[in-house]
Amino acid sequence: MRVKLCLAALLLFSAIGLNAQKNNNKYWESGKLTWGDYTESSAIGDDGAGSSNSFGWETKDAHEQSGNLTVHRVTSKVYLNKAQSWVNPTLATDRQLRYNQLFFDLNELYCRRMLREIYDPETNFDVGFLQDYYIGLVAVKMTEINTMSDHGTDDATIAYFETVVQSQLEALPRSEFKPGNLKKGTHGFGIRGGLTGEYFLGEPATSLGPMYMMDFGLRYFYKRLFFDAGLGFGALKARENISTPRMDIIKGQILSDIQANAFLGFNLYDGPWVRIAPMAGIGYNGVSLLETDDEDEITPTALSGMRIMGGLDFDLKVSREAFIFPSDRSLSENCLNIRVFLAKTGFNAGLDGLSMNVGVSYSLQLFGLKSW
Repeated sequence: MRVKLCLAALLLFSAIGLNAQKNNNKYWESGKLTWGDYTESSAIGDDGAGSSNSFGWETKDAHEQSGNLTVHRVTSKVYLNKAQSWVNPTLATDRQLRYNQLFFDLNELYCRRMLREIYDPETNFDVGFLQDYYIGLVAVKMTEINTMSDHGTDDATIAYFETVVQSQLEALPRSEFKPGNLKKGTHGFGIRGGLTGEYFLGEPATSLGPMYMMDFGLRYFYKRLFFDAGLGFGALKARENISTPRMDIIKGQILSDIQANAFLGFNLYDGPWVRIAPMAGIGYNGVSLLETDDEDEITPTALSGMRIMGGLDFDLKVSREAFIFPSDRSLSENCLNIRVFLAKTGFNAGLDGLSMNVGVSYSLQLFGLKSW
């Protein structure tokens, strides 16, 4: 009868376990069972047992913080519900308490096995399914032990299973997350948006003032490589009169600028706080008059040309979040992105030359996880 009550309590776990008051729970990690963990009762089981156990598994999503990393994963703790577990003081013996402890340890062992499978990168089963599966396994094992030990009266059988369960608990410690084990998957995606300043060097600097623009981009990561495609919109001022094949620009006029850039980069260093990557690419730069003509039509591009670029890309990782669930194994990184690069633009008005580009933006990057 005692085992039947144990099994019933396990099957009812999903409905009542998480609603139990914490002060009514004796968690496995808090130490061995004592008769003080049970509610006194005059009841006696059908098989003469003088106690009944109500075990549960408190399974939930946990949040663990380590530096700039927040880890979301499943945790589960085994407990005895003291309010629903009873003992008849006249039948409370050391042997029966030892027998109850064996079942308590057995639940802890199967709970650890469940967690190990949940954390396995190859597992794709739902957490609820795995929980029901392992609760069923421990119920079958408890019935087997109860039968072999003649309802807990065979000391030799109990001693044997105690040894087996304890050795397996020692061989299967609870999984502790170690940030250093977190490994990104092969593929990743990112978006960024921010502000960029471009400063012409040499001869172009005498004709064109600094350019300030809003810059947006998308990224694709493959292992340590990344491809970045960006688009920028900004404005600058003419420092002197400029004659172009399409129109003349007068000193002091405000010019609009549009840029399209594509970079290929290599993550030279990718740590928990910083990512550093050299990059090179090609792009397009087009400069137009900001004013419109009498018919309100935008004037044609005055200066345009292809450009080649090279520089460094930095990510300062403000925060990271790892999700370790069978349905979601991913890593997101919120970064302050800094890009510094030189560009050589072949403008169509003899203004070929170098420019220094410095950009600051917010970047969100998403990766799969392959290990943790």
